[in-house]
Amino acid sequence: MATWKGEFQISVLGFAGLSLGTFELHKLRAKQIKTELICPECQVEVEGIPISERYKCPKCGRRFKSWYQLKRAVKSGSGYIPIPPKNTEKTVKAELKLLDLSEVRGLVTKEEYVVIPRDEASRRNLQKIGAMLLRHNKVALFKLCFRKGGDQHIFYITVNDDGLIIARSIVPLNLVEPLPAGVVYAEENVPEQEIQELLNAMPKATEQDLILVDETIEAVAKAQPEEAQDLVKAIKQVMIKEQ
Repeated sequence: MATWKGEFQISVLGFAGLSLGTFELHKLRAKQIKTELICPECQVEVEGIPISERYKCPKCGRRFKSWYQLKRAVKSGSGYIPIPPKNTEKTVKAELKLLDLSEVRGLVTKEEYVVIPRDEASRRNLQKIGAMLLRHNKVALFKLCFRKGGDQHIFYITVNDDGLIIARSIVPLNLVEPLPAGVVYAEENVPEQEIQELLNAMPKATEQDLILVDETIEAVAKAQPEEAQDLVKAIKQVMIKEQ
């Protein structure tokens, strides 16, 4: 699990950084269940081969172009226990349910999605939902499945600090790793004077603070078309090996 230990600091009036203390960053994640792709006939793990052919069974020699044609299984001793297929249907209508904003504390967020209305009436209803959630400190919880036989996902609709209405995908409570000891929640009883002192001391972020230098991306951008294609292939190969 990714962790970091170090200081948070702020620069005050051009002087050296003022330390706000030492902290740790712990990556929140779901419980990991290691599975393998196996041949549906031989019940043995398939071999990954070049992209053009994808997968091959080492026992019967059958080739598979997509992992959809394979079975997912959990290793048990010297064999495998196939995971039964999911009897799920693609969600067409997702039911919204209200949840207090305080109840989402500690939930592990996986991804964020923007919510795009398809017509004017939908846009107005989304605005009403956003206003309701914001004013009453609520979120709108819902479940959906993207495709037949796929995983179910839990989302909640909320409003960002900038007013953008988004849907956050979360890890279900029964599948999330426990929060590390020492987590902190915001405190409402901090004296306003202390807040103002910190607000005045902390410098304002600029556009440059939202930019990272990535040598890999820079190299691709500078390379000639032919060189860029070779570089991209090399990067993909490294990524595949690291996964």
